[in-house]
Amino acid sequence: MAEALTIDVGQGRIGEAARAVAYSCFSRLFSYPTDAVRDWMVESAADELAWVAENLPYDSSLRVRRFPVLPASAEAIQAEYCRLFEVSRPRGTAVSLHEKDYVTCERGEVWEDILRFYEHFGLNYSRDDCQEFPDHLAVELEFANYLSFLAAGAQGDCAAYERARADFVQRHLSHFVSALGEKLSGEGDADLYGPFCAMLRAFLSDEERTNA
Repeated sequence: MAEALTIDVGQGRIGEAARAVAYSCFSRLFSYPTDAVRDWMVESAADELAWVAENLPYDSSLRVRRFPVLPASAEAIQAEYCRLFEVSRPRGTAVSLHEKDYVTCERGEVWEDILRFYEHFGLNYSRDDCQEFPDHLAVELEFANYLSFLAAGAQGDCAAYERARADFVQRHLSHFVSALGEKLSGEGDADLYGPFCAMLRAFLSDEERTNA
């Protein structure tokens, strides 16, 4: 969707920058663990989330949550991701990372609402350019990162970006991640992605309380 960008953080907007980093981190954690993503998880992810916890504009639960112990080898991270989420698993046994699989409405309704958000903020989703569908968790988190990025760099009022992010979290990410967490808890041996999801659920709960 959006290319990697850099921005000068506006006056007093370090909290929004921390939010942007948080959503970016969680997006990468739930993306397919390519070599670059696996290296980041091993070398930098825990430190980035620790920085987030210290700079969010509220007392974040991330401060007291430990980053999961990673497998001994980077290849094991990829194996764990594939074991849990790949559709190549026996029919119906893969854990879905798509919001459409956790709602009662039709897939088209979910996509329509999500794409309306994306397009309103100038993001033209294309299946040719994006490897995942628009309701994939990593893509939705990337969008929340983008809104936080815009808020952090805004020279004037950033309330429109903050309201849109809060609305998107409430309408899509919150219930999606909660349902995903329940699904992962039923796996019994989701020793890596279960804790990642628990961290994300706690972060989103903090966000909703702050936005209430």
